[in-house]
Amino acid sequence: MLPQIDDYATYPSTARPAQSKRLKQGPQRLHRTLSRATPSLSPFAMTTPNLAAGPGGLQPAAPANANANTNTNAIPNAVTTIPAADSAAAAAHFQASLQFETDCSDVHAALASGTPGFVLLDVRSPTLFAEGHVPGALNLPHGKIVASKLAGYAPDTLFVTYCAGPHCNGAARGALRLAQLGRPVKLMAGGITGWLDEGFALARTEAI
Repeated sequence: MLPQIDDYATYPSTARPAQSKRLKQGPQRLHRTLSRATPSLSPFAMTTPNLAAGPGGLQPAAPANANANTNTNAIPNAVTTIPAADSAAAAAHFQASLQFETDCSDVHAALASGTPGFVLLDVRSPTLFAEGHVPGALNLPHGKIVASKLAGYAPDTLFVTYCAGPHCNGAARGALRLAQLGRPVKLMAGGITGWLDEGFALARTEAI
């Protein structure tokens, strides 16, 4: 029976089995074999990839000049085929859009202040108005917006129209009629749908 490896230090050198010599020479022989076969590869000086921490763990790091937000090889699609307007044109467009419409949150805040500075018109039918409308709104269907209906309001009175929601163009129709009568007007984007999405309550009363 061969002695344990730990006993080799005390085992007489002349009596040690030949296997002990092979065990001691094994690592050196492996290293010399690897060095002759691949001179440029050393098991003690191997290069490691450049890694960087990512959301899923270590990942190959991007080159120093890489731009993660730009993909020059992107396939054109419906969003990118027509380029965006320049900054000046975009600013003019969005500034102008705010002259034509407001949103449910701003209308709610203005009404809550007690001095909104505008008259809110629900331009849907009297039946839909009775089923639920924005508190404080007056019912005037867009097809009935005529000068005689507005006679009691000062010429500079701002009107804000709304209808059922984004799927309905009643608010735009009502706003058009008001503008044709020379009245300042905006529409409330979102209508009843947007009002409810904001978490605001509806009033249920008879149409005015």
